[in-house]
Amino acid sequence: MHHDADKGKIAKLAPVVTNAGRKGDPLALDLLHAGAEELVLLVKSVLGQSPWIKRRELVIAGGVMEHDEIVTGKLKEILTRDFPDLLVSPPKNTALQGACILALNLKKARQNDNL
Repeated sequence: MHHDADKGKIAKLAPVVTNAGRKGDPLALDLLHAGAEELVLLVKSVLGQSPWIKRRELVIAGGVMEHDEIVTGKLKEILTRDFPDLLVSPPKNTALQGACILALNLKKARQNDNL
């Protein structure tokens, strides 16, 4: 499956694994917990490369974060243990609004550079 599947095909299997995990399937739970642990590694990498960030807030969003309480719960559990000062929160806006805010901030920064 993995050799022939693209990202979209693999993503379609996420609900199948989540439903099996909800029913207590040990293999599904292992996969979901491993996924959460991989996400934690990404967060640790970003935080390790960003020591200048004063307010540490992680916004979690996306299909898995919104629909898979097993992955989200495990992710929050590990982050709370490893980063007690990290605030984990849901998105405040849509992805489109976030992109617009970033674009406006970039425009303002470029305008300030030209002054």
